[in-house]
Formats: sequence, C-alpha cells, structure tokens
Amino acid sequence: MSAAAVHRADDVVLARGAFTNLFGNLGKIARAVSLMLMAWLFGAETLGLYVLAWATTDFLRRFVNFGQESGVVCYLGRALSDGDRERGARVVASSLAIVLVTGVCGSLLLFLGMGFISERLLNEPRLVMAFEAFAFVLPAVGLSTVFLAATRARRVMRYEVFARSIIEPFTLLVGTLLTWAMGAGLFGLAISQTVAVWVAAAASVMFYRSLFRLRPLGRALLAPTEVGRLVRYGTPLAVRDVVGQGVARIDLFLVGRLMDATAAGIYGMVIEVANLSRYVRGALDPIFAPLIVEQHHRADRDRLGHTYGNATRWALLVNLAIFGVAVIAGSTVLRIYGGAFAAGGAALAILVVGQVVNGTFGLSEMMLLMLGRPTLMLGNTTLLLALIAAIDYVLIQFWGFTGAAIGTATATLVVVSLEVLQVRRRTGIHPLRKALAKPVLACLGALVVALVLPLWHLPTHADHILRAVIFVLVYVVFLAQLGLEDEERRFHAWMKARVIRRVASTPVQR
Repeated sequence: MSAAAVHRADDVVLARGAFTNLFGNLGKIARAVSLMLMAWLFGAETLGLYVLAWATTDFLRRFVNFGQESGVVCYLGRALSDGDRERGARVVASSLAIVLVTGVCGSLLLFLGMGFISERLLNEPRLVMAFEAFAFVLPAVGLSTVFLAATRARRVMRYEVFARSIIEPFTLLVGTLLTWAMGAGLFGLAISQTVAVWVAAAASVMFYRSLFRLRPLGRALLAPTEVGRLVRYGTPLAVRDVVGQGVARIDLFLVGRLMDATAAGIYGMVIEVANLSRYVRGALDPIFAPLIVEQHHRADRDRLGHTYGNATRWALLVNLAIFGVAVIAGSTVLRIYGGAFAAGGAALAILVVGQVVNGTFGLSEMMLLMLGRPTLMLGNTTLLLALIAAIDYVLIQFWGFTGAAIGTATATLVVVSLEVLQVRRRTGIHPLRKALAKPVLACLGALVVALVLPLWHLPTHADHILRAVIFVLVYVVFLAQLGLEDEERRFHAWMKARVIRRVASTPVQR
C-alpha cells in the first residue's frame, strides 16, 4: 500500500471516530436536562447539595481510575498491533485488578470519612445522606473505565458514546423523575446517580464482550502479570488527574475568595459555557490516542506527523467557529441564566481563547501521554495549576473575574506551547502547517463582516444572535473560497454519500 493510501486510511479512521464521538456528546444534553429538572422540581438548595456531593466524589473517581483509561489504550493497543491477544487479555485483567482495589479503597474512604467531609470540610451535615449512596458508585466507575478503554483500543468509539453519553445520562434523567414522584429528595437523587453509573458499567461489559472473548480475560484475572507496569504508568496520571481537578477549580475558588458569591456565580456560569468547546477535543482524543499508539509503536514517523497535523487542523476549524460565536453573542448566551450573568460576556470570550488553544494544540498532551511520558504530563499540569493560581491572584484584584479569565487563558497558552515543544523534541514532529492559516484568516474575516455589517435596529439579544449566524455562514464561505485540504474534501464526500444512502434507504409511505 502506498504512503498516500495509508494516510487516507488513517484520515478515514480519525474522521469517522471523531464524528461519532462528537455526535455522541449530544447525548450529554440529557444530564443538562436532569440538572434543570432537579432545579425545577427540588429547588436550588437540593440541586446545590447534589452538585457539591457529586463534585467531591469526582475527586475520588479520578483516584479510582488510577490512569488506567490511558494505560489500557496504550498497552492493549500495542498488544493488538502485535497480534498478541493473550497479552492484551493480561493487560485488561491487570487493569481490572487495579481499579477493583482502588474502587474498594475509595468507597471505604468516602464511607468512613463522610461525616468529617460533610461537617468539617464542607460545613453541610446534610451531605452525609448523599455520600451514603455515592460510596457504592466508585467500583462501577473503575469497571466501566477499563472495559470502555479496551473498546477504544480497538478503535471502536460508539460503545463509549452509548455508555457514557446515552445510557448513563438517560438513566439519571429517568431516576430524577422517579425520585420526584416518590418524594425521595437528595438521597433519591444520589441513588439515581449511583444506579445510572452501575447500569453504564454493566453495558460496558456487554460492549467489551462483543469485541473480545471473556474466557482469556477470566484466566488472566487469576494471574494479572501486567499490574506492575500499569501501576508505574498510572501513578503519575492519578496524581495528575487530581491536580487537574485543581486546575479546573482554582480560578473559580479565587474569584469567590477575593470577590464575592455573586461574582463567583457569574464566573461559574462563564466556565460552564466556555467548557462547551471541550467537546471538540473530547471527540478527537478517544480515536486520536489508539492511532498514535500504533504509529509510534511501529516507528512510523511519517504517519504520526500526518495524523498529528490533521487532528490539529480539524480541531482548529471547529474551535474558531465556537470562538467567533462567543465573541459576538457571549453575553446573550449568559443572559439565559439571568440578566446579571451578561456581565461575564468579556470573560467568556477571553476564556474561550484559552479553550481554543487547549482544544487545538492541547492534542500534544495526548501525544506525550501515548508516547509513555505520564510523569512529564504531571509536571506540566502542576505548572499550569501554579501559573493559574499566581496570575489570577494578581489580575482578579485589578479586573475582577475578567482578570481571572485573562490569567487562566494566559497560563493555558504558556503550558500548551511548552507541550508542543516537548513533542517536537522527543519525536521531531510538530502540528504547525501552512494550512492552519486558512481557518484563522477565515475566522478573522468573518468576524469583521459580522461585527461591522449594518443591521436593522433590533433588540440587543436579537442583534447578537443574527450576527452570530452571519459569522458562521461567512466563516464557512470563506473557508470554501480559501480552499479545503484534500482530507476535508474526502470527509465532505463521505458525509454526502452517507446522507444520500440514508435518504435512499428510507421507505416512502404512500
């Protein structure tokens, strides 16, 4: 097979996997609906208790996973690339042994410490009833992590979409309605969340069984020989995940600490809206990881650079569209939560800049991870936490939560640039291509058109929405005029053919 044909095959796998993951993220809307239902049916206070208890449990969830999600993709991917299914079964079995131990330890820690956490750390004794249910959720978290990571190592993305983006959130949605009907309150909501995670874990086992045989896994569980290797790989990742939670929360904490609760509430919603751009990288990472594991394992530097560059360009294409909408209509989007939240419009646009950089060039982080450099990634995440804390502390005192957004975006730019350099040093490749200039120019041109175009005298929110729509349309037109790359044209042709086949196969009712 020629190099061009191999590149085309990699492009198809990457594009189809990313499309499947991106589409699957729509299923997460069910969780957003559940949160809205909780607010409407139980009130803001009960919702706040639920979110606080689940966020606390989330720290332990990251410990329970112990870096096994990436570990399974990395080492199982190598075994499958070598055609060694027995070694692959030993990798999965060893990872299961690890998460079962960490899951039980996490459950005991939460169960024995829930009084101290609720009364001393969080000063809210009512959280105990939620922790009583959440103490049983952690083993299920570990099981689903390992089994779904194994399906990803086979480059099958739809199972993770089904389990985490459809089955779990929709189970929670049904549980929320049942809890309200029975008047079970906070404890019922916690039970609903626990059941949803266990249902998703059971589904992940069935998905694994559709791709792998269970008998070799059972034999390997009796002698999990890969535990040492996976523990060494996962330990820095587990620490990094906990530090990563600090990265995700430190700017919000500083806003609340240095300003007031109202400012923290506004900035909290800014973070939630800005995080929508993470769906782009969330769509690429799961399929990007097994591809680069195989290519690095085979020492195929040409394919590795091609995949790295394509994934970066595709992420930039979508992220710039999100950035333009945030710049034009950010305050209007925030106004959905209430008039006071519109004050966060500038902070949202700035924070999205950081998300665009992270969502595009942050793929270098996954490169380092799959190249077997988890300790290096821990150092980068720790550096990011320290930079955000230091810069935000200073800038918040001058510009409030807008200063927090500036600090977070600046720190992100610094660390992501460092990661790109680290990948270049270790592999000799980088994601920078001349083709990246096209979406940047298209975005800037579309922004100018959308912002200066004279419109009728419309209410502010209607004006913002119309200009955002104009921006997206002009952005697409400019991209087409500047010329798509061969990979985008092939993906467009594939999508067009797929739609035509679906339409042609739809029965016509007479």
